[in-house]
Amino acid sequence: DLSLMQQITHNALMDETAEIQAPAGGVPNTFVDGRNALFLLYAAIYAKSRHARHLITGVCETDFSGYPDCRDIFIKSMNVTLNLAMDYDFQIHTPLMYLTKAQTWALADELGCLDYIREHTHTCYHGVAGGCGECPSCVLRERGLTEYLAGKTA
Repeated sequence: DLSLMQQITHNALMDETAEIQAPAGGVPNTFVDGRNALFLLYAAIYAKSRHARHLITGVCETDFSGYPDCRDIFIKSMNVTLNLAMDYDFQIHTPLMYLTKAQTWALADELGCLDYIREHTHTCYHGVAGGCGECPSCVLRERGLTEYLAGKTA
C-alpha cells in the first residue's frame, strides 16, 4: 500500500520519472483525481475575498479525454456545492464546454490571440511552452489546431 502522500503524488504530473500512459478507454496516468474541484475551491475562496461572483474555467466536455471533472454535470454540481459551502452566490462559466479543440482554436483566432496562445500557453504533460508535440495532451491540441487551420484555408 502506498502512503497517503505517495497516493497523491504517484502520477505522471507529480512524478517526473513516471512514464506517461494513456490506456484506450481510460484516463491517462497524468490525471489527478479532484484537481478541478480543488482549483475551483481555491478560485472561489479568492473570488469571495474580492467580492467577485463569477468564476471562469476552461474545461471542455466535447473532447475531454474521459476526465470526469471536465463534464458539465460536475461543474454544475460544484457550482451548487460552492454556493452552499460558502453561503455566497457564485456563477461558474465554462465558455469552452461544448467546443471541439478546432472550435477553441477558431475562437482564439476570432479574439485575435491565436499566435499568442500557440506560442505562450501549453497543455503539455512535460510543461513545455508551445508543447512537446508527443504527449497525449499535445497530440490532441495539435490535432485540433491542424483541423482548424485546414478548414480556415479551405
